[in-house]
Amino acid sequence: MTFLVSLDTLTLPEAPEISATTNIDSVVERLTAVVGIGLNLHEPPEGQTRRPVSAKLRHALAFVFQKQEEVSHPKFLFHEQSDNWVAQTIKDTLPYFLGAVDDDFVAKKAKLRELRRQLPPMPQ
Repeated sequence: MTFLVSLDTLTLPEAPEISATTNIDSVVERLTAVVGIGLNLHEPPEGQTRRPVSAKLRHALAFVFQKQEEVSHPKFLFHEQSDNWVAQTIKDTLPYFLGAVDDDFVAKKAKLRELRRQLPPMPQ
């Protein structure tokens, strides 16, 4: 099946007729799914002030791209790792990208929370 559009028959809409049908977050979510990153969530240990993080396509980029000065830097292995926030996010998402966290980890964790709620209170 071949699709061919001739430019003499194609009519483009005028600028006022064009409207956004999506946003950057939707595009990132779609691309994340397309590259095979499943549902996942890293929840920091109790007492930590940082929020839970879900590994997305944006996080994978730290493992793919590097600036020239990052390649030759003896203290940093990943892109923008010198930023403390980025370094912590790398630590939180790396287990998922290495395959140490299954795609069904989030579902299992939700089931565990539900089962814990169903337990009778512990006597003191």
